Amino acid sequence: PDSAAGPATRERPMHHFCPITHDVMVDPVVAADGVSYERSAITEWLGESNTSPMHGSDLTSTTLYANQVLKQQI
Repeated sequence: PDSAAGPATRERPMHHFCPITHDVMVDPVVAADGVSYERSAITEWLGESNTSPMHGSDLTSTTLYANQVLKQQI
């Protein structure tokens, strides 16, 4: 049976999900750790910490880059 999100047999790849919110990303960005996050989630994270949510290491930059390729895939 089909659902509102599409056919039940179609599952999304893990890289479509934000590692912070665990939701499908709408506005994916890449942080200095090379990981893609939902923009609003990583922006909130960086307001409180300069470490990578995935690795725990210090980020060399807080600049975020739009991940257009991933956005088109999603």
